[in-house]
Amino acid sequence: MTLNDEITEVEGEADAPRSCSFCGDTESKLVAGPEANICAACTRLACGVLGIKLSSSDTE
Repeated sequence: MTLNDEITEVEGEADAPRSCSFCGDTESKLVAGPEANICAACTRLACGVLGIKLSSSDTE
């Protein structure tokens, strides 16, 4: 596999519907990473578990 093949595969994935890797939500905005995606609700939950306080602008 060449670098060009890898770029083509990643570009092809952009057309596929993305979902949250934790809850499966497809309707929310997602933060997309190379191997996983996370929605706002799961981000808030994870911050709560980790004890990270969010500002009111972060919860919208």
